[in-house]
Amino acid sequence: EMRRDEEGAYCFLVTLGANRFEAFQIWLDGESDRVLHPGLPRAASGSTVHGPSEPWAAEGLRWVIDGRPHFGAGAPALAGGGAGG
Repeated sequence: EMRRDEEGAYCFLVTLGANRFEAFQIWLDGESDRVLHPGLPRAASGSTVHGPSEPWAAEGLRWVIDGRPHFGAGAPALAGGGAGG
């Protein structure tokens, strides 16, 4: 369950799996037909929130938390690391 912090932001603790990245959408009240999502696949923190949308409109549109090591300044994450859902 998400909690609201003192600054008004909603927060949720996420434990990263073995691959060290997670992709997600937000279902309002746990309902899969009311999806909050970014406007692009594999979106980063701070991306604009879209929705609530029907599942078909949000297909493939997820935020990604990436905890994998990056090699060098500005280097992308490890190659081939597609985000599932």
